[in-house]
Amino acid sequence: MFARSQNTLDGLEDVGVSKTHIQILKQFLILEGQIITDSVKIRGEKGVSAIPPNSIVSEPYYLHNLVRGVYKPQGDDFALSIQTNPQSKWGTEIDFETGNWKINYDFGDEKQYTSDITSLQKCFVNNVPLGVIYKLKKGENKILGLGKITKIEGSKFEIIPFVIDEKIENVNDLALNYAKDQILQKDFSAQGSETTTFVRAKQQVFRTILLEEYDGKCAFCGFGIEEYLNAAHIVPFKIMQKEDQMNSMHPSNGLLLCRLCDIAFENGDIIVQKDEIRPTENLIKKAQDNQSAKRWLSQLKKKLEIKNGTKYPPDEKYFTWKVKLLQNNQS
Repeated sequence: MFARSQNTLDGLEDVGVSKTHIQILKQFLILEGQIITDSVKIRGEKGVSAIPPNSIVSEPYYLHNLVRGVYKPQGDDFALSIQTNPQSKWGTEIDFETGNWKINYDFGDEKQYTSDITSLQKCFVNNVPLGVIYKLKKGENKILGLGKITKIEGSKFEIIPFVIDEKIENVNDLALNYAKDQILQKDFSAQGSETTTFVRAKQQVFRTILLEEYDGKCAFCGFGIEEYLNAAHIVPFKIMQKEDQMNSMHPSNGLLLCRLCDIAFENGDIIVQKDEIRPTENLIKKAQDNQSAKRWLSQLKKKLEIKNGTKYPPDEKYFTWKVKLLQNNQS
């Protein structure tokens, strides 16, 4: 039997892994670090339909059925994914050490779980990775990415991260295309660290949209050198993740701002209310003795200029929320 020894998804077809199976593994790869609170994104509409195809997976699919620990698609020989839970009957299955993880998944009764064990053994022999889902609590699953089985002792399987060898540009391109798919479908969620591949990709799409919405110019002062412009969140991204996760990357919670205006807006030195752009008295006072600062303030627009037919005009509710956050920080 041909055994793969490299950490790559290339060549999986040679050991009998289907095209769709490989595509779903790529989906796990780019979703690494994401916390999913909507089970539809993992198992589709329960009893109704699978997850629709996208730029990565070419036909309806499931990441996991959320019924039992190991998920093997019908007609497949290889396990596709595993959901682990530290409070399950198997005891502690996952151990986080210095940012890495290791799963010790013990079936206990080999006879009862013969099919699951066989599908994992086949992954081990052929070095086929599997998607790993960590159940934080009821209704909240974190995608750990891809894992590889490194050791089997009877019914016990040791699984560690599968570090991909493919060029990072390829992974980033996949993530970017998938992020564009989600935005087109009005899915503005992005729950996970800002350093994860998927959140970075969605942030890139967020920025691209704002560049188009504001014609590549700062919404406050009109400065127009692209590399000095930031895709700013009106309500900070981390707050949105906690309070309104489904809209954490909504372009209507965004402004295209030059770095100077971005800092002033973030600090509450520039306020926007009913489309009126207003520097605070404190900022005006500070600028009195600085000619450069006075010139900058003189360039500020009086009102936000919203293009006709814009898809994502800034929503007043986010500006109101922003003011409340600033007030709470000052109290």
